Amino acid sequence: MNWKYIYIDNREEMIMSGWKLYVYGETPEAANLSARLILNTVKRYNLTTKIATKDIIKRNKNKNIPWGIAVIYLTEVIFRDKLFLSLIGDLTEDLEDYNYSGRIKGAKRITDKIYLRYDLIKKINPRIGISYNEYTIFYKGEY
Repeated sequence: MNWKYIYIDNREEMIMSGWKLYVYGETPEAANLSARLILNTVKRYNLTTKIATKDIIKRNKNKNIPWGIAVIYLTEVIFRDKLFLSLIGDLTEDLEDYNYSGRIKGAKRITDKIYLRYDLIKKINPRIGISYNEYTIFYKGEY
């Protein structure tokens, strides 16, 4: 029951900000479409991104977990170099013809398709960030 990583080239070297973006969706079709639509953007920004598989979607439905089918890990570079608004603009454009929208409880709505959430039990400076190994220690888990 694993996620599918569509872009992971930087995972072990990544400096994590503690923030993630989520793309809303409820079906395997939405997951596949969102992956195709955002892939070039996440590669351009060098952001590890995972997409929900059928098993994850089924598990989330059974647990009544809000529907985030694409997860984009934001690095410190996004905040240090003030790229957040540019990234949001690019993702919004990527998802213009993506017809899935809804609410992800526990996350801040950016658009009806894109949400933002902080995932650590410890506050860190997102412009400095922490290593991936530290991130796994402070990750607070699902909702």
